[in-house]
Amino acid sequence: MSAESHQTTLDFWFDFDNQTLYQRTPEVQASIDASYGRLGLDLDGLVDEFRTSFASSAHPERFAERIADGAEGFRALADLQMAIIRSHFPDGTNGARQTAFEKFGEGVLYDERRIVFTDHVIHMMDGSPTTWVGYHRWHAFVRAAILSGGDAASWQEVLGWIALAWAIQSETDPMVDNPSNPGIPAGRLGELRARWLGADEGFIDAAFVHFRGPAPTEADLPSPARAGIATVAGEEQEISPYLRVQQILNDAAGTGRPNHGGKRRFWNLPHAEFMALGPVYGVQLIAPPGPDRGARSGLVLALKGEPPFGPGGFPRMPLNRPPVTPENIQFIQDWIDCDCPE
Repeated sequence: MSAESHQTTLDFWFDFDNQTLYQRTPEVQASIDASYGRLGLDLDGLVDEFRTSFASSAHPERFAERIADGAEGFRALADLQMAIIRSHFPDGTNGARQTAFEKFGEGVLYDERRIVFTDHVIHMMDGSPTTWVGYHRWHAFVRAAILSGGDAASWQEVLGWIALAWAIQSETDPMVDNPSNPGIPAGRLGELRARWLGADEGFIDAAFVHFRGPAPTEADLPSPARAGIATVAGEEQEISPYLRVQQILNDAAGTGRPNHGGKRRFWNLPHAEFMALGPVYGVQLIAPPGPDRGARSGLVLALKGEPPFGPGGFPRMPLNRPPVTPENIQFIQDWIDCDCPE
């Protein structure tokens, strides 16, 4: 990267952060109020709404319906962000735009001007590999912008760059405020480009939903082929057993906001976290291994309305909603009997 291109990239990220975060313009703040604010959501709330929709058989329509009242605000915010990108990288300079995201992920954009706003002097995602929530927040926003009628072609491209930056930073884990972060070898960068820039939105969505810290490696998500999407062009696709369980429970809960003793939609947790979850209302969701494990599990008992659920005990779940069909309860029971495969 030439010195001029490097400076252009620094200027872009400095301007982007300044206008959208540190010194928000009135237009940006108004669009945030009209999108997130109108929906009663913060940045992480939108991420949660996307995850809930993704685990539903009605995705992405369910997400689009949830954000419909904020659609105008999401379009406006997307247009403002795209205007900042284009002001530094005019149309026809997509290579430079992509490089800006790659360098962001590498943690090589040392910029002392940032001291005005923050303690850190490198343009990179804040936090550690387990807390890079910013990539997930931006992904959810981009999907909201597209589903709200934003510039789909432009934002689909940005979505790939966001995912690529996430993958690069996950792999390089650059040191905070180190002016000599090495970046990523060219050969490996080429491999990550092929993986993420060649992926469709279904693969990228699945990655952001199921991996909440570092980006997945090739071993984690081996094939960018609409992972986790229930239907494609109206045809049923094979999905993972755990995702099917999530779909059943999200469909059962509908658009409600279950609390479950503060655990809320616990079934949308990553598989390992779900399996490690403690009791809900004092009842263990998944029974210990042994005969009839599924039938003994609190999750199945709650859906069937069998003790300690039902008359004289806890209400049958889902509360104030139609009961889950016997076929779907049986699927969950069989899934538990098979030791809850992911």
